[in-house]
Amino acid sequence: MRIDIYSILLFISLSFFTFSLPAQIIESERYDEKEVEIETQFLEGSRQLVLGQYEEAIKIYSQLVKKDKENAVIHFQLSRCYEVTKDMDKAISHGKLAVKIDPTNEYYYMQLAESYEAALQLEDAAKTYLSYTKQDPNDPFFYERAVYFFLQNNDEISAISALESMEKNLGIQESTTKQLHEIYATKGDEKNAAKQLEKLTKEYPSIARYKLNLANYYVKIGQTKKAKKIFASFKGEDSSNAVDDYLQNTGSGSKNLAVVKAIRTEIPQKGISIDKKITGLIPVLEILSAQYDEPLAQELLLASSDLLDMYPDDPKAHAFQADIYNTMGDTDAAISAYKETIKLNSSVFDVWFQLMNIQKDQKLYDDLEKTSDQALLRFPNQAIAYLFNAYSLNRKNEPADALDILQEAMLMSSENKQLRKSIKTEMAYSKFLQQEYDAALKILDSEPNETLVSLELYGDIYMKLGEKNKAIQKWKKALSLDPDSQELISKIENKQI
Repeated sequence: MRIDIYSILLFISLSFFTFSLPAQIIESERYDEKEVEIETQFLEGSRQLVLGQYEEAIKIYSQLVKKDKENAVIHFQLSRCYEVTKDMDKAISHGKLAVKIDPTNEYYYMQLAESYEAALQLEDAAKTYLSYTKQDPNDPFFYERAVYFFLQNNDEISAISALESMEKNLGIQESTTKQLHEIYATKGDEKNAAKQLEKLTKEYPSIARYKLNLANYYVKIGQTKKAKKIFASFKGEDSSNAVDDYLQNTGSGSKNLAVVKAIRTEIPQKGISIDKKITGLIPVLEILSAQYDEPLAQELLLASSDLLDMYPDDPKAHAFQADIYNTMGDTDAAISAYKETIKLNSSVFDVWFQLMNIQKDQKLYDDLEKTSDQALLRFPNQAIAYLFNAYSLNRKNEPADALDILQEAMLMSSENKQLRKSIKTEMAYSKFLQQEYDAALKILDSEPNETLVSLELYGDIYMKLGEKNKAIQKWKKALSLDPDSQELISKIENKQI
């Protein structure tokens, strides 16, 4: 995990000016010359940090910290800078000071933990996350990160302890219980592994799939009597079919069908939230995305229809059905469902992303421009929305406007290397459209990115520069990533664009 500097820059500035000056400034008092100078230096340091000029930022913050050693914000900034420049001892040292000075600030713990992670001190990273739970015992994020690093460090006992603390403070949750189950199962502790699944069925007796999961585990460890007892408790045709699938079949497809059928019996129940119902279906949808199975797809589609019947005005139900249509390849239905989701709730960027991605793949460039324009207004800090917008403009042969948009996207993406590469590739394409082939090549070379798109663009540029052998070499490499591309095959055979 990385801390996004843009999402916390305002916090840093406000924290600095609220808490960090040598003396608190009463509103009625005027800034003196020294205070104005400190503020100016801090803002300049923040500007250099955003621009990626870390060494310059370090110089500025180091001067500032000499004037105010008890300033947590400056130590935090220095920790970030030193982490990027790979001076992990100093990154950790300043991170510790930030936490010590202000032990209530979650960002300081996150930064210190990241520095430990970068230094491969996984136990310290885990303990840092866990220590913040004393400040806020009801935030699952810090428990989850602690557990992750404990497991990365092969410390299963500490991971179990952290999960049990999380459960004590937040109650019995599916994700926590399943993780405990998996740890015990991996350890070969079948008794405690079963106890975790049993705990879920007792806490949520109306959720059928929890019983199915427990029954399936009993079958797996050879306790068939217990499994049959659970199966016998099911009522209704759908549930009986699910039971038969578990008892008579060993294939994962049958078991996934059984899970969906079991959840469909829960959907009409008002006592179970839509979130719990969808949470149970999402893993099956992920399995379908990895390995398509038509009967499973149809069963999921029926489940999504059940959800819409139960929750016709809930955007989550529409979004889930959109994801199913998208996985099935029914792009028209997916687009319609994503648009309906946005109409009901426009605040979830993932939905916008899925819609824009389909429009891009289907070459609906006018629609993509319109959607991305709307997304930019709603999410002005999402660099990928700018990239989609520029992509549509380039395909409409408006490279100058696309370049302006891409420059803005680049300013927002300094922490995301892969996104930067995609933006650079699109910038190179803009220059290609403007017939500035040397400039396009220079942009691609600045951050090499051997994706299908960039490799084909390399080939196109080399061909325009008269370097046919290099062009064909790049096209062949691109073809290895997409052997069915008729466009690439044609370029290679004809030795021209």
